[in-house]
Amino acid sequence: MESIGLLSDEGIVRYAFLDGVYLDRSAQGLKPKFVKLSAPSDADIAAVVTKISQRVIRKLRQLG
Repeated sequence: MESIGLLSDEGIVRYAFLDGVYLDRSAQGLKPKFVKLSAPSDADIAAVVTKISQRVIRKLRQLG
């Protein structure tokens, strides 16, 4: 599930959650189609967190 957080002018954070993806079918002259996906596994989340942490550490080292 993907969440998108938006900060409004009033300082309120609003979230939208997607349980899938939209397929771009514009090349065929069709409207986008929503395809429901399963939630990410714990291993998927761990892989993303690991990649982000490695990139943050690398950037901090570059900045000194």
